[in-house]
Order: sequence, then C-alpha cells, then structure tokens
Amino acid sequence: MEYVNIGIGLFRIACGFLVKKYPSLISGYNTISQKKKVNIDGLSTWIRNAI
Repeated sequence: MEYVNIGIGLFRIACGFLVKKYPSLISGYNTISQKKKVNIDGLSTWIRNAI
C-alpha cells in the first residue's frame, strides 16, 4: 500500500513538471482565442503548484 502512495506522488510531481515545460497540456489552453492576454508562465506555475 505504501508503494502505491509513493507511485501516485511521483506521478503527480511528474505531471507538474510536464505542465510547466509544456503549457499546451493545460486543459482548454489551445482553444483560448486571446492567448496573448494569458500570462502562461504564471498560469503554468499555478497549475504545477496545484497538482
């Protein structure tokens, strides 16, 4: 059971790093019509910390 928790934790950390490196993984980002108004660095950092 402990290995499952470690695996889930590592998976979430990996997802956070991937979202920071590839912001297109953020749901709905590709469909935003005004991408220039979105602070992608701040948004990807916030998503990374929330995961």
